[in-house]
Amino acid sequence: MTTTARERELLAFVERIREQLAEVDPSTMAKNTGTTFDTEIPGFDLTVLGRHFVVPYPSFVVREAAVDHHEGSLWMQALVAHYFRIANGRPIANKWIALRDLPNGMLYEKAFQGYSGDKLAKAFGDDFEALSIACRKLRGSPESMGDLSYRFLALPYVPLAMVYWSGDEDFPAAAKVLFDESASHYLPTDALATLGGRLCNMILYAAGLLTQDPQHEHHDHHDHDH
Repeated sequence: MTTTARERELLAFVERIREQLAEVDPSTMAKNTGTTFDTEIPGFDLTVLGRHFVVPYPSFVVREAAVDHHEGSLWMQALVAHYFRIANGRPIANKWIALRDLPNGMLYEKAFQGYSGDKLAKAFGDDFEALSIACRKLRGSPESMGDLSYRFLALPYVPLAMVYWSGDEDFPAAAKVLFDESASHYLPTDALATLGGRLCNMILYAAGLLTQDPQHEHHDHHDHDH
């Protein structure tokens, strides 16, 4: 597999962060990230979008917790590096905001809406049943926004919400992914956008509307959608 210039740049960035994180006290990081530090490994147990990973200390090379301990894709390595670098233990605010309300969010909002909410609305239309079955399959818990909404825990301190509105003769169905007000204390805005897009692809996959499992891809495709 050939690596692109962007991937090499990302990997260099991840390696720089790993070196910094190796200097930080693991118990402080565990508290700030909402993870458990296992001294046996040694490393952290981390759940990302419902899947379990092991983050060894001090290497921070993320591995699947599953039997084969498969190394996580580059986007997963970068996501986890960002999370451990930024997380400061700020309590979840339980107040939902749009991507545009996050730092520099306006830069990403239009593209993000295209590969998140618009993609869901186009795929599900008014089929609430299929959508709610898919959300429950992904362990989403119902929220009381729009006509249908679910909350998902993307990372221990990073909840996401998917809100859906049915269409009528004047307006088509619409959907939006929202973030907790505390999100910027855990990830940069572009990483949050990637996470939101990934969640939408997982919902589509759970409903059988996407052929490739987004959790098992090694590349992140959202950059090509801009």
